[in-house]
Amino acid sequence: MNEYALLCLYWAAFYGFHSLLASLMAKKIIQKFTSFTDTNYRLFYNLFAVLSLGWVLYYQGTLPVYLLVEKTLVAQGLALVFIFSSVSVMWLAFKSYSMREFMGLKAEKTQASAQLSISGLNEWVRHPLYLGVLLGLVAVLLWEASLKNALAATVLLAYLFIGIYLEEQKLLIYFGEDYRRYQRKTKRIIPFVW
Repeated sequence: MNEYALLCLYWAAFYGFHSLLASLMAKKIIQKFTSFTDTNYRLFYNLFAVLSLGWVLYYQGTLPVYLLVEKTLVAQGLALVFIFSSVSVMWLAFKSYSMREFMGLKAEKTQASAQLSISGLNEWVRHPLYLGVLLGLVAVLLWEASLKNALAATVLLAYLFIGIYLEEQKLLIYFGEDYRRYQRKTKRIIPFVW
């Protein structure tokens, strides 16, 4: 198999497992056969995500660089602006969440006690972390418009539609009509656009 096709397959597998393990069904099945509590499961999920992401990034880093567009100082300057924007958006997005809970170091709120957060960046977009990821993706492509980065970006963009759909199905289960109202008034990732 071509090394670039393998890269696309690795990225697709990473995103597929990411969504599968985030699903309520997979969580229930895994908890049934293990002693994982909700907190242990979140920690397991995050460790798996970090290790598998590390593996895919390592593999991508071993591939040769075939530039699609030559590097320029303007593009690299813009890349720095986009990476700063990405980090800022991620930092602001995480301010609306409990980092200890997100990382699996503190018990997650139960479905009954969870409240829909529509403050901070969530007031402008439903998925601010995905917005941060998209800004980072633009930064990477501006810094090095290579074949391997373009392929990784293509798989990510295809996944975003699936990932958002699956995540929103779970949020509808948790928050019901409150989330439907939120969907009607707030865009997914790009304020006022999409």
